[in-house]
Amino acid sequence: MRRILSVFVTFEKWCNNLGAFILVAMMVLVTANVVSRYAFNRPILGTLEFTEFMIVAAVYLALSYTQRQKGHIDIELVTARLSVRKKQVCQLVTLLCGLGLFGIIAWQGIVMTLESYHIQEVTFGTVEVLEWPFKAFVPFGSILISIRFLIEVVGTSQCLIREKL
Repeated sequence: MRRILSVFVTFEKWCNNLGAFILVAMMVLVTANVVSRYAFNRPILGTLEFTEFMIVAAVYLALSYTQRQKGHIDIELVTARLSVRKKQVCQLVTLLCGLGLFGIIAWQGIVMTLESYHIQEVTFGTVEVLEWPFKAFVPFGSILISIRFLIEVVGTSQCLIREKL
């Protein structure tokens, strides 16, 4: 089990790095577009369409890794005064809600991606861009963070059970 968890953690890091690379590529594309537009009066066609899709990919690829690093917003206004056990119960409820929410997003994302693939959906803009490859990042990232939530649910549950014994 530890080996599987280790492989998943490595995969999360790779996905996060890919998301960071996509952000850099997006930054280079936008910069090149600005230079091209103002220096040569020739904007790069499709910059808006590609950057819209690239940001979705970057965000969804980084969700699971960010959860692992405890990098998401954590409001401690209520939980700061609770006992350790009650904090863990609150954390378990939150993790289960996140698991349910991202499970639904993954399921609907798969449905939408498959539909987009079957009709070969394209953007309407300066260039036509197939949408389904970019839409696939939503269920992919949602599945990753759902697995991360499941791992954390198991860990938090084990802590609660150990404390009760």
